[in-house]
Amino acid sequence: MVFMLIFINIGKTTSIDMKKVYALSLALASFGTALAQNNVSTGTTKYVLLEEGTGTWCQYCPDGQVVMMQILANSANQNRVVAVALHDGDAMAVPAINTMIDTYLPNWPNGGVDRVLNTTSNKVFMSRGSWQQYVTQQLAVAPGFQVDILHDYNNTTRALTVTVRAKALTAQTGDYNINCYIVEDSVTGTGSGYNQINAYNNTAGHPFYQAGNPIVGFVHRHVARATLGGSWGTTGVIATNPPANGTYAKTYSYTLPGTTNYSRFKIVAFVTKHDATTPNNRIVKNSMEAHVTPGSGNTLAVSEVVNNISEVTIFPNPASEEVFVNGIITETSDVNISITNSVGQIVAAKNISKVSGELNTSMQLEELSGGLYFITITTNNSKKTERLVINR
Repeated sequence: MVFMLIFINIGKTTSIDMKKVYALSLALASFGTALAQNNVSTGTTKYVLLEEGTGTWCQYCPDGQVVMMQILANSANQNRVVAVALHDGDAMAVPAINTMIDTYLPNWPNGGVDRVLNTTSNKVFMSRGSWQQYVTQQLAVAPGFQVDILHDYNNTTRALTVTVRAKALTAQTGDYNINCYIVEDSVTGTGSGYNQINAYNNTAGHPFYQAGNPIVGFVHRHVARATLGGSWGTTGVIATNPPANGTYAKTYSYTLPGTTNYSRFKIVAFVTKHDATTPNNRIVKNSMEAHVTPGSGNTLAVSEVVNNISEVTIFPNPASEEVFVNGIITETSDVNISITNSVGQIVAAKNISKVSGELNTSMQLEELSGGLYFITITTNNSKKTERLVINR
């Protein structure tokens, strides 16, 4: 939450401070999403896929990243925006992704919001000034599918196995594809393939004012490194005209590059409408992201030591307005209780000093949207995590 407050207030800082604030916001954003799960789900909640078209050669693309980060930090979006940066013409370009980008013939830095058609420009990839408007629009749309991500990752072999599961929430008409991006955050490198051309070097008040032109060592956020379902997704997995509760799954394999830390990678899975002849009718029905974590998708990927926490109960579960947390703390300890959403962001927390014996407390849920969450109880040397479903 600190990241959100800093970024929203960024316009109130001096131009010199803005670069420092922006750099700090990047660090906080990465820290805030460090927690990850091997098994995540949208439930019945709608998430919005924001695809930013960008390139290091594009002089206005630094502002595209700024707008993307502002949208991610905007509390009105309820942490339900999944962001991916699609690079073209630089060292981070992916041919299969470029095929999709070229189909929409974007100007730069244009981007797609659930690949819906902008009614003003009549284009799918729209100017950054329209992104928030269409994010707001899509957040209000009923999700056609529940999207689940289950993944296994071996940090010795770097082998990643991802299963994307799609469940039709209501009866759907037509054909649909499953797809999956592998995304790396905070990418840097040397040379023109990574150094970012910057039209804002002399624009006082912009976050990249006096950052250089080009910006050497530019930190590229949410970079798509692969698309496991090809340019348009995997066909033939989801049945034509899928009925309500029809459930379908596709498993992909990928090996992470051996030179980077797995914690910088995330999986972005989504379901799109499949129209073989009309690219403007390939809307994203729902999307979800999960941070890559060693372990199995059959277990919660949180390092847990439960030496002095026992008999934990979370009720009611599912919950709506309030959830009660009970347990036994076998040695005196300060206790932190946090609620984390399905993409690893802490959305609520409380601290209780010097607990010994019974733990009896509650957490208010009125401000949280429906979906899958995780409650983590942390003591001085132990941690216990339980799943929580919020119904709205």
